[in-house]
Amino acid sequence: MSDVVFSSSVLKLIGARCPAGLDYWLGSSASNDPRQLDLQDHADIVYSLYLVGKPDMIDRRSAERFIDMLKHAPLHGRPLHSPERQPPPSAHLTAYALGAARLLHVTGHVDDLSELAHGWDIGRLVDERMLPIWPRKWTHHIWRVSHWIGGIPSILLQLAHYGHGEIDETFVGTVLSACERHIVDADSGLLRPYRSRSLQAAFRTLYRLRHDPDLGDLGGVVHLLWIHHAMDRPYVGADALNSSAWLQMQRSPFIEAMPYCLDFDIVQLVRTTLGAADTGDDPVVARSLRFAGDVLDFLKGEVPDSYSLHKLPGALATMHECALIAGRRETLVDTDIAPVDIIKSAFWI
Repeated sequence: MSDVVFSSSVLKLIGARCPAGLDYWLGSSASNDPRQLDLQDHADIVYSLYLVGKPDMIDRRSAERFIDMLKHAPLHGRPLHSPERQPPPSAHLTAYALGAARLLHVTGHVDDLSELAHGWDIGRLVDERMLPIWPRKWTHHIWRVSHWIGGIPSILLQLAHYGHGEIDETFVGTVLSACERHIVDADSGLLRPYRSRSLQAAFRTLYRLRHDPDLGDLGGVVHLLWIHHAMDRPYVGADALNSSAWLQMQRSPFIEAMPYCLDFDIVQLVRTTLGAADTGDDPVVARSLRFAGDVLDFLKGEVPDSYSLHKLPGALATMHECALIAGRRETLVDTDIAPVDIIKSAFWI
């Protein structure tokens, strides 16, 4: 399948899920006000166009207006006042929006992001131990709490690249070291932000009624490990993480019913821990090629109405990870799209 046909399928899906958003980013919207759209939709579309190899379709004026909106918007850890007095976006959504801004910068749609460095309250992001601050009521919900534990270091890494006066990569490294010391299990490499193992066991029993807690643990810790990867920092418990992720990657055709961010979590963790384990290359490559082909077939087929726009970037990013595992440095499986390391590009997804 050519990249033209595949990208057309993806554009059609974006248009079906968020027509106003697609019109905005292609510069064909009657409204040029980015505040008329949900922040997550904006980021989903920017990431999707980047991952399908079509960032050139983004309208530069739309990109500039989006960045101007972010400059004046309240974000997690940046408590600016807005006329609507709405609560600021979550740490996850803030990191995601800043990731979209970074993609716009690296693709040449905006020239300068330094103004995004202003107005942050670092005391709302990290505590006296240099740990990310998360709502304690979610301490036992590893997947949910990981959006703060990983999202805040992602925000800080963005600030370091914007030229924030107090934040540099050394500061971010100190935060990661605090996480490794206090909330990462040295043997498994998984997050352990809780104190009571008995309460955690009870939570896992309840969580299992709807989700696999082992998947939740892996999908949780990768949010933090993305920042390790972006900074070329080794993982704690890399061998154990590889074994756990590779076991979950055997699920077929996808990790759950449809491809989305969890597939990226598992496949990316396999890729970034391959050098730390004895997993044979051939089985990993074969599984990756099959995985990518299944995602491709899903996206070019009759995608169910229940498949939301927010699932799309994760599915596309999974194809890129599969290509990188397979050593395909020039094209994704059955397309002409060049693979990218999205975490190195955006620091989040």
